[in-house]
Amino acid sequence: MEETYKCPNCNRAYAHKSGLYRHIREKHTVQDKKYKCQQCKCEYTRKYGLKKHIDAKHNPDIEGGVKKYICTQCPKIYMYVE
Repeated sequence: MEETYKCPNCNRAYAHKSGLYRHIREKHTVQDKKYKCQQCKCEYTRKYGLKKHIDAKHNPDIEGGVKKYICTQCPKIYMYVE
């Protein structure tokens, strides 16, 4: 059985110790949230977190982190281009 590392604050589990450490650092320690979304009130400690947020919530070409491809012949939207 694979060993898991559980967060003592919220019981989330991680397969790797590094994942647990990152979770505790980002979710359970007070840090300056210096990356602020210009379109809403969300704030992030890392630039990558802000980028993921913008792509998922504010980018009309990306939905849920997955790029959308709009057909030029009809209004259908696809996840992949063939």
